[in-house]
Amino acid sequence: LVGFYDCFYLMTHVIYVLNCFNGCLPNHRADCPWLYAYLERCLTFWLREVKRDGAARHKLSAAVASRLWSADAVDTVAEACDCLRALGEPTEDSTTGEAIREGLAFLLGQQEEDGLFYSPGQTRDANDEYNYLHPTWTAVAALQMK
Repeated sequence: LVGFYDCFYLMTHVIYVLNCFNGCLPNHRADCPWLYAYLERCLTFWLREVKRDGAARHKLSAAVASRLWSADAVDTVAEACDCLRALGEPTEDSTTGEAIREGLAFLLGQQEEDGLFYSPGQTRDANDEYNYLHPTWTAVAALQMK
């Protein structure tokens, strides 16, 4: 999976550029169908990794837990959900809709008492502003109603 993480972020940011970071919605699947199919598969991957890693996390050291795929899950699940929700498509009775709902439920479970969202096992360094704030920024964007 070398390069997967960077390719995933490149793809979400292609969508953000196309829609002016959600300023021009809805997106249209027909504009780039392969890209939305890719994001659907990625969302399923990230959710699967969160479940898998969650079962083993308590057995791992913090150093190892911070290297799992799920240590970036808030950012990735949020961006995938945000991009797919921006299509404005109905989410009832579809596998994509099910994954989006599961992703949003996961995100809601990651908000902590300080109001920020953190990925499971993520290293928290207040001196690293981007990685400290980006998960919350992306989660809030994905969770907004419209």
